[in-house]
Amino acid sequence: MIARSQLALLFGLVVVFAGCGRADEFRSKYLADPKVSAEIKEAIRKRVVIVGMCPFEVFAAAGMPVGIYEVTPDPKKWRFDIAPPVIIDAQCEKPDESVIWLTFKNKTQFGTADPVVFHVRFEKGRSVLITRTHKITPAGA
Repeated sequence: MIARSQLALLFGLVVVFAGCGRADEFRSKYLADPKVSAEIKEAIRKRVVIVGMCPFEVFAAAGMPVGIYEVTPDPKKWRFDIAPPVIIDAQCEKPDESVIWLTFKNKTQFGTADPVVFHVRFEKGRSVLITRTHKITPAGA
């Protein structure tokens, strides 16, 4: 059973955030923003997620999230019944103690021929960990 303070949802953020067109909007916005560091702009151009990006900068780099995601809201700021996208939306401008895991899939993050699924963990509104999902092959396959 999931604790009330932890909202784990099994539907994709693609539906919630209105699809890949938004990634292009985020890309244009953050590449034009003089407050965004040169390092983050370069990562966005290469479409690679790096540590230190806020969720929308990650969307600009990786595309929109897919699949499972998890949001553990900051209990000092959010009630338990706040929708996870609201909490995610707040992290770039007003980061808090929420912990967020988002799932992505693309070819650019690891420079692969086929898309690879990976997860990004956010703390205090910034990416702190990027982990590649490894395909498990059954024994004898």
